[in-house]
Amino acid sequence: MKIKSIALIVVLVLTAFGVLASSASADGNTFVAFDNKAVEVDCNGNVVNFHEFNSPVRDLERLSNGNTLVAFDNKVVEVDSAGNVVNSHTFSSPVRDLERVESNGNTLIAFDNKAVEVDSAGNVVNSHAFSSPVRDLERVESNGNTLVAFDNKAVEVDSAGNVVNSHTFSSPVRDLERLSNGNTLVAFGNKAVEVDSAGNVVNSHTFSSPIWDLERVESTAPEEIPEFATIAIPAVAVLGLFLFYSHRKRKEE
Repeated sequence: MKIKSIALIVVLVLTAFGVLASSASADGNTFVAFDNKAVEVDCNGNVVNFHEFNSPVRDLERLSNGNTLVAFDNKVVEVDSAGNVVNSHTFSSPVRDLERVESNGNTLIAFDNKAVEVDSAGNVVNSHAFSSPVRDLERVESNGNTLVAFDNKAVEVDSAGNVVNSHTFSSPVRDLERLSNGNTLVAFGNKAVEVDSAGNVVNSHTFSSPIWDLERVESTAPEEIPEFATIAIPAVAVLGLFLFYSHRKRKEE
């Protein structure tokens, strides 16, 4: 009984200091849009989910609630894992890009030369028009601004539509992404470049053909295990107290 009690204390202490703690990892599946299909495949290429629509799928996004946001033709639909449509919005022309805004649950949508934000009921809560078709857009969660790609420009606009930052490139911008360091990844022509807020190129890669999409891969390094001393000292202290009180109890008996 005494050994079991000591073992239990060790487990509790080690768990409290993160040594035996477990964490869930992402399933590692991949979403693919091709033809009029939205397909989810696992790391072995097995199809684990499949949805078919009545026109080519242009963009898709897995949401935190497990549903999938899909753009096809002039529609944006949210479907559950069984393919049931739980929300749908129709626009005046084909949708090129979409993104769910995590902070408020609204959806950013690019169609024609517009970047619009709609709520779950389809009400337009914000809209900005540009001089040419919008190819990509992204909400900057840190400040509430929106990154927009149109023509050969990557611009950042605030909620009132004021341009707070703008960079011009040598060919049309197809994709962009704001990084955690404040820089922006931009795809144009056959180049992928990282620029700072002043427009200085801090990294650049050239490929043999045009780039259509890009994304920074965040670090997947495992959590650092605490140093031995950090674990051992509290564990020894607890065990010492346990042994002390056990010895004292035996003396009193």
